[in-house]
Amino acid sequence: MRDDSSLKAELGLDAVFIQTDVTQEGDIRALIERTLDRFDRIDCVVSCAGTGSRTADIVNTVAAHLDHDFALHVRAAFLMMKYAAPSMVKRRSGSFINMSSVSAHRVGFNAFGYEVAKAALVHFTRCAAIELGESGVRVNSISPGPTLTNIFAPLAGESIEDDEVLAARVEAAFCELLPSIQPMPGMARVEDIANAAVFLASDDARFVNGHDLIVDGGLCAGRPASVRSAAFKALRDGLRAAALAAAEVPLR
Repeated sequence: MRDDSSLKAELGLDAVFIQTDVTQEGDIRALIERTLDRFDRIDCVVSCAGTGSRTADIVNTVAAHLDHDFALHVRAAFLMMKYAAPSMVKRRSGSFINMSSVSAHRVGFNAFGYEVAKAALVHFTRCAAIELGESGVRVNSISPGPTLTNIFAPLAGESIEDDEVLAARVEAAFCELLPSIQPMPGMARVEDIANAAVFLASDDARFVNGHDLIVDGGLCAGRPASVRSAAFKALRDGLRAAALAAAEVPLR
């Protein structure tokens, strides 16, 4: 993982790093105010802070853990808009991009708190799009599928600093899982998601508003064709076997 100082050095003097806890309203307000003081305008806000959920099954989940999921994934995006939107509305220009997940569309891939919060974020995106769109400000979201990042470090029992080692192990594990549920092979790369964000932020997407851009190799579209064919074959074979067995039963 690259540290903040190296990224700032690469971007040059025009980059400013402001440490922010997006679950804290005061931090978000300070972030927006300092950005406006430094640059006098905000063209795009990407709300992409996230982490794994601590929710378990519904009966045994602590309410505070569900509250944290909503604070991080939904409330933070709302507060970013609350404080950044007025300057955009005044200029009648700007773009908000909220980072959701395929978990907003398909359940069973993550803890329920994460999935419910990401689904709420997509719907909040639509709500904001119809409100801010009237002032020329666009609001969209991105729903990535399995993406090769260090968010999987805790699951792998690895340090998030061991990027290369972790990436190889995570990808190998996913390559065992994905062929049964995702038509295109492999995992998305960070660049795939970044390119989607750049598009939504750019003038090329000037008339795209209230849209959730899914980047998942077809996972949400349905099962791979080969898996579907195998399932139909198994069903056909089972029905034929049942019919033959019924035909062999003597009538009384």
